[in-house]
Amino acid sequence: MQTGASHLYELVAGGGAMARCLAQWEAADIGDSANDRAYRSARWSPDGTLVATVSEDNAMRVYDADFAVQQYANGATPDGTQACGTLPMLTVAHAETVLDYAWHPHASRHAGGAYVAESVRDHPIHLRSLDAAAPAASQVRASYRAADAADCLLTATALGFTPDAHGLFAGYAGHLAHFDVARPGLPTQLVRTSPARRSRDGMKGIVSCVARMDSQGPAQGLVACASLHSHVALYSRTDLDSCAASWAVPREYAGSGVTALRWARAGTVVWAASRRSPFVVAWDVRDLRGPWMVVRRPVSSSNQRLEIDVDATGRHLVAGHADGSVSVYDSDSADGESVAVFAAHADAVPALAMHPFYPLLATASGQRHFESSFSADCSLKIWSLAANYLPSGDASCAVT
Repeated sequence: MQTGASHLYELVAGGGAMARCLAQWEAADIGDSANDRAYRSARWSPDGTLVATVSEDNAMRVYDADFAVQQYANGATPDGTQACGTLPMLTVAHAETVLDYAWHPHASRHAGGAYVAESVRDHPIHLRSLDAAAPAASQVRASYRAADAADCLLTATALGFTPDAHGLFAGYAGHLAHFDVARPGLPTQLVRTSPARRSRDGMKGIVSCVARMDSQGPAQGLVACASLHSHVALYSRTDLDSCAASWAVPREYAGSGVTALRWARAGTVVWAASRRSPFVVAWDVRDLRGPWMVVRRPVSSSNQRLEIDVDATGRHLVAGHADGSVSVYDSDSADGESVAVFAAHADAVPALAMHPFYPLLATASGQRHFESSFSADCSLKIWSLAANYLPSGDASCAVT
């Protein structure tokens, strides 16, 4: 079985390497219009066999990507044009917008325990079981709710599990909460991210994202979150009253709020991407006097979230763009320019996710269009980023 770490290094060093599409699904079953079919997010399950997506029609869809992963792991060369599908293995419809979701750290399709925490507008957080063999059994198993001082329900805007799956962190408008997963109901701790509305201290605004937590390095005991006021903060996982650090994204790099946050390099670096900003900024949590690294990405005039992710080694950053391309950045490079770019879709790539342990990338495309004549591309694809795995004669997905 191949290991994923070394092959991605060959991609960024090879120059003439290519990204190969292993599998794809067209959003044919989603809604009646292209605007309903547009994907908003995509995430691998912890065991690397399933991909969960959320679309503009407020439905969560789970796709089985195990066939592509197994073929890659066994050294085969699957053809993405033959391994196509149109229907997901499971669809969960919602009445309101799905604001965020997170896979349970122990979720696995083989063990029959695929669980995901989801936050839907004007609803409490739900822990839902996902069972493709028995869709009727895919139901809410637990609910977690937080309320303000007037006992009004707060809607979670960001979610993140602890690596041991015992805790669930949720971000709200001006609040951060910790739930005990084994005890549904009210949070064990609910704190304000800023002492007062007019205070300059703490993290201001709606908590837009909670970084996937690391179990090693300086990040081992921290939870990183960011807000739409372009603030980033680090809290202790055991005591939310203890804010280890908080800072604002420098004005020259800030856009319309941070929308993506990722740990990298063994829990020493945190990456932040903002809407309407041509920069992705990284800080070394051991020295917060200024940004550790800044990389450029194409400028987008849209308020749409454009995701970023980090590979399993923590060295490479992958970012999707509004023009349908995907860029790979090497954090060992000092110039901040992308080391590889390939055209993934014919429309914006708001959703992407690196495989937990292989150099495989899931990308999903789509955005709202107001021109009726525009032909939208709304699809989910699985890519191999391993240079020595790709035939040199295939120019369909050439990296520039």
